Amino acid sequence: MTRPARPGRDPTAVVAGGRGAAERPRPGRQRRPLPSERAVHLQVADYLRKVGLGPGAIALHVRNERTGTWQKIEAHRMGILPGCPDFVVISNGKCGFIELKRPGWSRAKARSGKYTAHEMRQADAQRLLKLAGCWVETCESLGEFLGALRRHKVPLKEKATETPVITALREALTQAELDADAAGSYTHAVREIGRLVQAGETLPPLHAHLFSPRRRGRS
Repeated sequence: MTRPARPGRDPTAVVAGGRGAAERPRPGRQRRPLPSERAVHLQVADYLRKVGLGPGAIALHVRNERTGTWQKIEAHRMGILPGCPDFVVISNGKCGFIELKRPGWSRAKARSGKYTAHEMRQADAQRLLKLAGCWVETCESLGEFLGALRRHKVPLKEKATETPVITALREALTQAELDADAAGSYTHAVREIGRLVQAGETLPPLHAHLFSPRRRGRS
């Protein structure tokens, strides 16, 4: 026996907090979609075009993408390396390669463990490059790209324009602070140094000067 609907009540109305409430648009900030791999690539290319690298270093894009059967056949005849990383970096007689991926790619692959045929070719190419003595990195942002260059001692043009205080501060940073610095987070680096001061650990003279009570009292 079915119970008749109550008079004056819309059966399609959504009760607050009840079934169907999730379909309502909720107020607040919407999550922005992550940049695509192409967007990350364009950010890196724009940085290299406008800022560039330091003396004795060069980075260039390896154009491996081909469309159409004939272009792919011709590319193989010309001697391309399938799966070669996006950028080759040459500095002080050393050669390295950087593959760019969309943000979150590494975490997603670690969870699923599934790789496409193209990604498997990229892994094979990276193994060959490492066997040849080259360094290879996979980056998901411009910050990670610059961090990889710093780890491999590739000179950056920013070192020629930054102040001596920032240069000395950068040289005294730990690896964790370098990662934050690669993303442009100087605030995080300074906060970490402040934590070391409070812990009473030994710091370089520059840090002791910046965080001395006398100097903090003036500011």
